[in-house]
Amino acid sequence: MAEESPEIFVNDAVRRQVLLEGVKANEAAKFAKYLKQIERGIRGRLLDEGLTIRNRTRLKKLLADVRVIEKEVFAAWIEELTGELDEVALTSAELEASVLSRALPAFEAVLPASQQILTAYSQNALSVRGKAQGLTLEPFLKQYTEDQIALIEGAISQGFSESQTTQEIVKAVRGTKPNNFKDGTLSTVNRNTTAMVRTAVQNAASQAKEEIWKANDDVVESVEWVSTLDGSTTSQCRSLDGQTFKVNEGPRPPIHYGCRSTTAPVLDPEFDFLKEGAKRPAQGEDKEGDIDIKQVNASTSYYSWLKTQPAQFQKKILGNTKAKLFSSGGLTAEQFARLQLNTNFQPITLAEMVSEAGEAFEQANLLDENGNLKIIGATGKTLRIEQVQ
Repeated sequence: MAEESPEIFVNDAVRRQVLLEGVKANEAAKFAKYLKQIERGIRGRLLDEGLTIRNRTRLKKLLADVRVIEKEVFAAWIEELTGELDEVALTSAELEASVLSRALPAFEAVLPASQQILTAYSQNALSVRGKAQGLTLEPFLKQYTEDQIALIEGAISQGFSESQTTQEIVKAVRGTKPNNFKDGTLSTVNRNTTAMVRTAVQNAASQAKEEIWKANDDVVESVEWVSTLDGSTTSQCRSLDGQTFKVNEGPRPPIHYGCRSTTAPVLDPEFDFLKEGAKRPAQGEDKEGDIDIKQVNASTSYYSWLKTQPAQFQKKILGNTKAKLFSSGGLTAEQFARLQLNTNFQPITLAEMVSEAGEAFEQANLLDENGNLKIIGATGKTLRIEQVQ
């Protein structure tokens, strides 16, 4: 079995992920017209109540009417989004098959039927951890819709409980002009929608690529996780970068809302010649704290790259205590990565890390004489000592 994917595929995956981020932004922007419809509908219905919501009976009727408005608009939005996700899935599959065919000598990649690809991305559970874990696309979108409706209903109910006028409730929902309407509930809905769209688009692309690898398992042996090498990558994705999983096994992006990671195929060792010279971009900082964009070897993992970054950048990414462990605990980049997540690929606490790698913490001078964990504050000095349970 190959231990790493040919870097040409990692490099291609990174390039296409950059393009996919643009698709995500474009799809999220399409929600603006629907948000305006929601705002107008709610504002009109609220003002129909007159100066105030007179009693709880009127509040109940108002919330029922608002829910009808919201559900109708969200349903139209979801229908448009689903159509766009179909296109993302089909395009991602075609591109992945094309890359395999172009890169491998005398090989024509199998492209599954369109319906098979669409079924895969809509029926396979997302890898997102947390509240949405285990959900397929339809219940994932339903959960999103209900959560946004609950936010708006909550703002209206709170306004009633605080004896606000209908105009004041409108402001709470819509936001205020001096703050560019970013202080209202609908601004939160918009941010949530952006995160949801980015997650759904990433899932469509990931699931579609997986179908290509399953159909071409005579050359694709496994799948490598490829994270973005910059300061915004989450702990989960930093630790998963470079890890390999069998086709159709293990986590896939998106593993959290807004995930920017991608995947690349790991091929038979006979294609190792494809590794030569390939690079991937990395955005770090120089010693002065200025942005430093470089091309690094495509096989470089996140923490291997972070080892090359200035200490101040490491602290910015990891926090002071973990940065001290990272630089002085005697752990390799791979060992540090394995120490970050539990078996469900969720970040673990410092206390749990100590129980797993106490010697490394001791070597980094992060334990006192009683074996208690030292916490390093923002100034670089030890602020307090916590007992590790």
